[in-house]
Amino acid sequence: IGGMLGGLLVLYTGSPEIMRYFVALRMLRLVRLIKKIPSFRSTVGCIGSLIPTLGPPFYVLMLVIYVFAAVGQEIFGGYINPFNEIMLTPEYKDLGFWPGGNYYRSNFNDMI
Repeated sequence: IGGMLGGLLVLYTGSPEIMRYFVALRMLRLVRLIKKIPSFRSTVGCIGSLIPTLGPPFYVLMLVIYVFAAVGQEIFGGYINPFNEIMLTPEYKDLGFWPGGNYYRSNFNDMI
């Protein structure tokens, strides 16, 4: 019924943006389903109790990723860019990194 009403509103208003709101409202049906089915309720409760426990391993993982990013930035920073003469050789050009692949965005010039 909601899809039909959304389709009619799109035809009436001429704006397909309104369908986003109907999709978001349909997502709220999942919350109602979690409340009704006991197995879903226990699964969500288990995940909720695991979140505080997973904090310290998550911090260690973020620290390791940060250290590897910092080391990679020091070693490889500035080498991978579209103006590097080595990267302009035919074996690199054939890989399709420039400009369509946007490989230069995935470099160690910064940690963002």
